Parts: sequence; C-alpha cells; structure tokens
Amino acid sequence: MSRSIAQSSRHNSRLRLGEAAVLPVPQAIALLPLADKEAKEWLEENNLVHQLRGRRVVIWGDVLRQLTAAGEVPPPKPKSSRRKASLRRVDLGGGA
Repeated sequence: MSRSIAQSSRHNSRLRLGEAAVLPVPQAIALLPLADKEAKEWLEENNLVHQLRGRRVVIWGDVLRQLTAAGEVPPPKPKSSRRKASLRRVDLGGGA
C-alpha cells in the first residue's frame, strides 16, 4: 500500500468503518494481500466492483463475505501473548 494512502485520515476513517467502508478500487486493491494485478482481477471476477456516480468503488463487507463464502477464512484475531502466571502450591505449615 502506498505511503500516502496508508497515512491519510480519510483512509483511516474508512478502515474504522470496517464492513461498511466504501473504498475506491485502488485502495481496496492495496488492502488485499495479493499482487495489484491479481487483486484487481479477483475483485472483477467476483463482481465486487460497483459504480457510484461514475466512480468505481468496492464495499469492503462484500469482499469479506466473498472470502468467507469461497472457503478462504479471514485470519483469526491475534491472541494475547501474555500467559497467566501459575502459582506453585506451598506448604504453609498450618498442620496440627
């Protein structure tokens, strides 16, 4: 993803929208983990490119649903790397 797109406040606002984000095609392409040409072809093959007043856009929720429907499960959320400390049992000498 190009630096200017990744740092724009508009881009960050759209990402916060999650599934509801409406992205220009180049931005959607940049977010997919594929080569740009391959991402563009995938979006078009799956009819994920829409027209909005003459502009080509992608609804990010459609992309997520297509990935799930195709059996390509989105990556799981990262688990916390923090482990719970286990406490050893200690004889406190309370026996009678």
